[in-house]
Amino acid sequence: MSVLKRWNGSNWEKIGPAVEDTRYSNINNMIAAEYDSTITYSIGDLVVYNDKLYRCVSDIVNAEVWTPAHWSETSVKVEFEALS
Repeated sequence: MSVLKRWNGSNWEKIGPAVEDTRYSNINNMIAAEYDSTITYSIGDLVVYNDKLYRCVSDIVNAEVWTPAHWSETSVKVEFEALS
């Protein structure tokens, strides 16, 4: 089940009801998947947590619950600008 969301410049807002369509999940995952406390992350990985985009700032070698010190809030705009 996926929920269509739109970036409003500071966070993701839901713009539709939950739908059973993997195309929406695939689009969200192109930017970043939801944080998963059962896997590890490397510096630079992007995740969505509480409808905000974060970049990993320290290697997470053991799966863990969300630890704010390991992440820096970012935005799609910042990430795209960093590519150029």
